[in-house]
Amino acid sequence: MRRLKFFPAPYPDECYYSIFCRYFARSGSTSNKRTIFELFGEAQSLAAFVFLPRRLELVDIWLGADSPVKREKLALDNSCYAYFSTAFTRRLFEGMERKIKTGEPDRSLERRIIQKCRRSHWPERLRYCPDCVREDVERYGETYWHRMPQLPGVEYCLRHGNPIQDSGVTFRQITMAFCPASHALQGLTLQEDAEKKKYRQRYMAIARDTEWLLRNGLKLEGCRSIAHKYKELFMEKGLTTAQGVRYPDRIKTAFTEYHGKGFLKQMFQDKENYLYWLDFAFESVSEHLRPLHHILLMEFLKGSAEKFYEAIPEIEPYGGGPWPCINKVCCHYGKDGAEKISITYMNGQTIGHFRCMGCGMKYQRSRPWQEFEEYADHAVILDYGDYWYRKLRECVEVKGLNQAETAKVMKCTTTTVRKRAEEIGLDLHMNRKSCIYHEKEWKDLDRSQYFRAKVSEALQYQPELTAKELDELVPGAYAWFHKNDFQWLKERLVIDQDKQYWTIWEQEHLKLLKEAYECIKQTGDSDRRITIGWICSTAGLRECEIKGRLHRFPDIKGFIDEVVERKEEWLGRRFMVIAEKKKMAGEYLLLADIKKQMGLKPNTYKKYAVLIQKLIEELNQ
Repeated sequence: MRRLKFFPAPYPDECYYSIFCRYFARSGSTSNKRTIFELFGEAQSLAAFVFLPRRLELVDIWLGADSPVKREKLALDNSCYAYFSTAFTRRLFEGMERKIKTGEPDRSLERRIIQKCRRSHWPERLRYCPDCVREDVERYGETYWHRMPQLPGVEYCLRHGNPIQDSGVTFRQITMAFCPASHALQGLTLQEDAEKKKYRQRYMAIARDTEWLLRNGLKLEGCRSIAHKYKELFMEKGLTTAQGVRYPDRIKTAFTEYHGKGFLKQMFQDKENYLYWLDFAFESVSEHLRPLHHILLMEFLKGSAEKFYEAIPEIEPYGGGPWPCINKVCCHYGKDGAEKISITYMNGQTIGHFRCMGCGMKYQRSRPWQEFEEYADHAVILDYGDYWYRKLRECVEVKGLNQAETAKVMKCTTTTVRKRAEEIGLDLHMNRKSCIYHEKEWKDLDRSQYFRAKVSEALQYQPELTAKELDELVPGAYAWFHKNDFQWLKERLVIDQDKQYWTIWEQEHLKLLKEAYECIKQTGDSDRRITIGWICSTAGLRECEIKGRLHRFPDIKGFIDEVVERKEEWLGRRFMVIAEKKKMAGEYLLLADIKKQMGLKPNTYKKYAVLIQKLIEELNQ
């Protein structure tokens, strides 16, 4: 090869391929093959030059060392190298930087780069903006192929707001041919897809972030660095633990709510599961993400690619202090005053210990994503603090309140009052308003009249009264009625599970479970078996809390029985989906297809061998 007689000066945002097309047109050549050999000295596919800075080692030969057009300029300003660098590993990133600086030939590196920019993700045709074409002709006397319209997700021109149009030039054509834009774009059209028009603002945001990546993508330093930041920002949003353990359903739900299900389905029309790629948003597998995936994730986490780059993640899983106090008798309750003592990690949980500086109450949390109202009544109290105990003593020793009255003042249960009083040796019996008098004082009293009056008094204070609560409020009453008139007492007491509280509890939790089920149906993995554990984790509930009480709550049990899939039902559903695909291809369903697509454990095949064979035979009929 020799130095070229001339080389076109690159235009703004012109892709590398377009520069070669203009060289071909101006050289007067009529043979694509001859020009390819003149430039590269061998047969060379041209399609990848639309996106990537290939064969940079030849630039010095073509132009000479004194030319103002350098390898670095072509790579950064006339290729999509910075954009695609978001999918590069550190090794690939450093290899490409070395190639650009030194000009050393490395065909193996180029092949790996092309693999990252998969052909399956390229558009079918070269694309353009009609207004950009007119401006190019007015300014330069000719038009050229721009970089931006060729990139996935760019459906509107960022400068003019026009929908991007398909040209008549296919990528198959340009594999071994030069197709200058000035020749191909003679008759301009302007058509807009009605479905894409609905999400115009979303597409404009993607175009802005695409342009930012074209200019600044190298600042992100490859997919591993980006994925590490994803982990920190996911944790900041409460979507992973600090150890990187994911909550996949919670991530997919939040992601879908941000972007909109309709928009995501349109973006990934070729995929049945349009959120499959979210499983790659972590360091070990991050090289499988495309730049478009990164843009959507960056917008979800920080609003834009630029804000994502500038963001400094909160390394504190529970955010910055001060944290709210959970002592209901403290002036800092629900506001501030608590400081962090420590953060520990155990079994995938992030456990935080906090203490209020005002009252001394110390408590523990294990779910960073919860709002105050969600954890205030369920946090583990490790130490009630000096102020709480002083207030308890004041209620009993100074004000002379009984257990129920003390619990009302302390805003807790009578059980809590009794246990805490035992800890500090406080005598609660001295203030019992229903205290049993000494035997000598009972001689002139009608016990039946006395206990009936006390029980009636307790029922006015607490209409739903259990035997245990009666024994606390009116000591001795239950024992006396049990011997003398138990039927009278039985008609007025309730058992704990019949309380109105549990009816409300059942309906509230049933609502959460139904919402979680709807969320799973809309955004969950359709291949996954629907289990009670999956529904509970999506609803933010503990599985044991629901599963252990199913016998008490018929509405929840009925719902769970209706929606949770048995293993046999799940196998049948999955087999049917696979069988439909095979039928469309005109093939029979085989056991090998099941093993390949479902990835079941060997024990499952062994246990359900008869059922699996039966299902395959039925579906093949």
